[in-house]
Order: sequence, then structure tokens, then C-alpha cells
Amino acid sequence: MICSVGEVRRSAFRVDFTMRVDDRTIAEGHGWLVGYDYERQESARLPEALRERLEQEAASG
Repeated sequence: MICSVGEVRRSAFRVDFTMRVDDRTIAEGHGWLVGYDYERQESARLPEALRERLEQEAASG
């Protein structure tokens, strides 16, 4: 499986993936991971250091 960081937002980021068997692609997709404040029961801004690292990963393709 190959995973990469896609779009990065204020409180979430997308993880893209491709699954292969030998040279054949068998699945492609993405999922969103969202920062969440369990006390307030709402989405929460991602820490700046994490956002910066995710943006670097997204830019490196």
C-alpha cells in the first residue's frame, strides 16, 4: 500500500492511498483525518507544527 498526504486544512488533512498486487492497482481512495476536541465535542485546529509537517509532506508529492 502506498499512502501520501493530500490536502491540508485548518483542522483536517486527507490521506490518499493506492493498493497494488504485483503491478496491478486493486484499489485507490482517500480518507480525512480530523482533529477533535473531546471535551468540547467539536473539531479542533491541528497544532501548527503538525500542519507545517503535513504541508511539507503534501508538497513533496
